[in-house]
Amino acid sequence: MTLTNTEPVKTADDWVDELLERIHQWEYLGSRITPRNIRYVGYIMDENGNRKDAMHRLFPPLTEAELAETEAHFGFALPKEFRELYRYTAALGLFGIHLSIYGWINARTSIFAIGLGYWNIQQLNAEMQARGAPKSHFYFGTLHAFYDTLNHLYLDRETGLIHQTTNRSDWTPLNTWNSLSELLLNESDRLSEGFSERGEQLFELPRQS
Repeated sequence: MTLTNTEPVKTADDWVDELLERIHQWEYLGSRITPRNIRYVGYIMDENGNRKDAMHRLFPPLTEAELAETEAHFGFALPKEFRELYRYTAALGLFGIHLSIYGWINARTSIFAIGLGYWNIQQLNAEMQARGAPKSHFYFGTLHAFYDTLNHLYLDRETGLIHQTTNRSDWTPLNTWNSLSELLLNESDRLSEGFSERGEQLFELPRQS
C-alpha cells in the first residue's frame, strides 16, 4: 500500500485508526504528499503565519518482507502493535519531531527517508544503546519531554513495557507505558496542548504527569 491521496486510510486496528483521526484533525492547516511519497499533515506556523515545519509526517508502509527483514536483523519478532503501525507507516513524526518513531531503512525505504537519518532504527540501536543496558532493550524512537529536552524511547522485550530515558548514557526510566498504543495516544494528547489552533507552538509544551 502506498500513500497517494490526502484522505486517511482505514486500518484493521482500532488504536491505529484512533491515532490517525487525531493526526488528520490538523489537516485544516494544510497537507501535501512530497515527491518522495511522504505525507505531511498540518503545518507548524510561526507568529507571522509562515510555515516552519510539517506538523505530522507519515511514510509509506513497510511490506511484509521488510517486516521479516527487520525481525531477522534484530533477532526477535516485533510486538503486535509495532507490526500494526509499520503496516501503515514505515516511520512516524508527530508535532514536528517532538515524538518520532523510527523505521527500517533499506534500499527501498531510504529513497523516501533520504536526508532524515534520524529515522534509521538500525542506527539508533547500534549507536544509542545506553551503556550497560540489557540486550532486551530495543530503541525505537525519541520524545521531547519538555520544550527543549529530547529523550529516547525503548521497549523492554522481557516485560513488554515501553520506557522513556534521558539519553544514551542512562537507561533509567523517566516514564513508562504499558504499550506502544498507550504511548502514542497519551503523548499525542499531551503534545497537542502545546500548539494553538493556528498551529503555533506555545513557549513550553505541557509537562508529563
